[in-house]
Amino acid sequence: MSAAAAAAAAAAEATAAAAAAEATAAAAAAEATAAVAAAEATATAATAAAAAAAAEAVVVVVVQGTGAAATAAAERGYQAALNISL
Repeated sequence: MSAAAAAAAAAAEATAAAAAAEATAAAAAAEATAAVAAAEATATAATAAAAAAAAEAVVVVVVQGTGAAATAAAERGYQAALNISL
């Protein structure tokens, strides 16, 4: 093999190696981007779940508070009815 052919083969090999390195870097970047997107989606879902749980807790407290007030009012009405009947 002549020196020129050897140099051309070495240049082609170097070009192929550079292209493979670029493809590997692009694949790694795509994988990292997908991982970030998945983490963001997970965080968004967790935030939504936390907000839903907080809203549910507020509803439970309000309903329990309403129930307690209604029970107290019913108790007062019952006591008043007892006083009238006596």
